[in-house]
Amino acid sequence: MLISTPLDDFFLALTFIYIIDVIVRWYGLGWKSFRANGWNIFDIVVAFGTFLTTFIVRFGATSFVVQQLQKLFLVSIAFKLVQRTNSLNMLFKTAVYVTRAPSTHLQVLIMEFLGRVYQ
Repeated sequence: MLISTPLDDFFLALTFIYIIDVIVRWYGLGWKSFRANGWNIFDIVVAFGTFLTTFIVRFGATSFVVQQLQKLFLVSIAFKLVQRTNSLNMLFKTAVYVTRAPSTHLQVLIMEFLGRVYQ
């Protein structure tokens, strides 16, 4: 418990920087261009979800569900690095595309996996 308060403070500071990044990009691109990229929408959800759950853990309840949501959102921030890696970015975009057509979900994932294995 001794380390959790400074760690939560660090998470709050990191999240605050992440929220500033999202707001600057939103303001700079405008709403139409901003929402055209799915990563930007992902950033909005993750930034505000991380801030909310970390704020609750730091200053309030420590229920199991809130802590697990905080972990989920913090790990989701790491997915921002996926955007910088071309092959992982393509895999993420494929997964997002496939969720729109569930009937071909398994087929596309198998093809993607085999393409990566035999590349």
